[in-house]
Amino acid sequence: LSAEQATTIVDEAGALAEAVAVALDQTETVLLAAATSLEEIGDAMGENIAESIEGIGEISDGLAGFIETVERFIPGD
Repeated sequence: LSAEQATTIVDEAGALAEAVAVALDQTETVLLAAATSLEEIGDAMGENIAESIEGIGEISDGLAGFIETVERFIPGD
């Protein structure tokens, strides 16, 4: 192995190390964005589910009131 070849290998290893460092930085950025997105999706789903359940409860109350009104018109009730 000549000095020139060794220098080339060291230079290429240095370039590879820099590329890996950049890739790791980019991976960190993507993972942080994904974590933030997942947290926001979780928050939105929690709020939407709570609102949906509340809405279903209101629909059930309204339907019960409607059925009670209909029952008043049934003879013998």
